Amino acid sequence: MTTAGIGKEEIARQLFESDADAGANQGKTALMRAARWGHAETARALIESGTDLNARDEKGYTALMWAAEKGHAETARVLIEAGADLNARNKFGATALRRAALMGKAETARVLIEEGADVNSGPNLGDTTATLAAWNEHAETGWPLIECGYTALMRAALEGRTETAHALIAAAARVNARNENGATALKLAARKGQTEMTLTLIRAGADVNARDNDGATALMWAACGGHVETAHALIEAGADLNAGNNIGATALMWVACEGQAETARTLIEAGADVNAANNIGTTALTLADRNSHLEIARALVEAGAK
Repeated sequence: MTTAGIGKEEIARQLFESDADAGANQGKTALMRAARWGHAETARALIESGTDLNARDEKGYTALMWAAEKGHAETARVLIEAGADLNARNKFGATALRRAALMGKAETARVLIEEGADVNSGPNLGDTTATLAAWNEHAETGWPLIECGYTALMRAALEGRTETAHALIAAAARVNARNENGATALKLAARKGQTEMTLTLIRAGADVNARDNDGATALMWAACGGHVETAHALIEAGADLNAGNNIGATALMWVACEGQAETARTLIEAGADVNAANNIGTTALTLADRNSHLEIARALVEAGAK
């Protein structure tokens, strides 16, 4: 049953009045289908007929979450003005704002922010067993992993949604908030090589030397991934070249192990200590030799590694 999804208001009314809202389309009601396709007038007609604004489908999505994820700002506003729950969460702990942020729907994100959505909330996983069961139920369909405390800004950072990040930052999103793994938005952007996003977060006051639960910094993750431009941005912003993680490994050791030659040269030229050792005395040169990364080994020796 998909008639509400094609925007026919009278048929939408009939769908609700004939109890066609229940049971079809993975639990999606007529209102959810109208919201997903951006049919604002259909949504309005269904609301006037008395449909449940905050009903949920099998994944815990509400109509507002569908409008947010698909970027239908007008439909989202119709739902909000009718009383839709701005901060409702799906089975994975995500709100409408976090779905808009993840998908880069900046205009819809602004509508949600203007109407009072919590820009700093992370998922409240509640019953962990139930949440994991929800993930397992949808694992084969590629449904996103439990969000582990991601805020909307973290989601935007991860996907490089710079315009959405600007809107969130302007609404006082906490730039240095951490998820359950201790990662900040900056670390997530750096790990994916999102240079523009990295610069946006730095300008907004992101801590370039923040460490996650393993002691890793944004520079380590950018370097390890071979993201030279992102690493440059972090270095220029004052990232500690010689910071070590919980086992004493520096960014240079990470790239020596992974074979990222260009990033290794970047770190060396910026002044990284080529003779630094981790907690068990292993240096970047040892790691490069051990993993047969000869180009990096040569660059280290030329820079004075022993």
